[in-house]
Amino acid sequence: MESQTRKLQNLLDDLAKTLELEPTSPSDKEPLTRWKITPSHELCFGVLDYGFALHCMIGTPPPRNKEDFYLLLMRANFLGQGTGNAVIGMDKEEKYLTLSSMIPYDVDIKRFKEIIEDFVNFVDYWRGELTRHAEQASGPFG
Repeated sequence: MESQTRKLQNLLDDLAKTLELEPTSPSDKEPLTRWKITPSHELCFGVLDYGFALHCMIGTPPPRNKEDFYLLLMRANFLGQGTGNAVIGMDKEEKYLTLSSMIPYDVDIKRFKEIIEDFVNFVDYWRGELTRHAEQASGPFG
């Protein structure tokens, strides 16, 4: 597990250099490495038995017409079609929608950057969908 943690740290360091961001360091107290790559994107990385975990908060579920939105999320999760093979779920307290993914250990830095870019784009897309759904639900007939 130590070599995987070191590999994750090397990938994150390389990505930080590319994006001209402050590098992040894993915490001894937390199983996840948190990295704020923009003011609105805090990515969480972890080491699993079979790869690296990646997740990010999307936002709070819409207050109205939740069922319709959850159906949309179920369709998006089906075969990863609307999530780029990531999974939309909820945090432990069931207050926030999250996007989670798994990155294989044998990823190279080029592919790692592409995965992170795609992942952040899907986070942004689903944040937009949350906003759109909330606006439609609060309309005159919502």
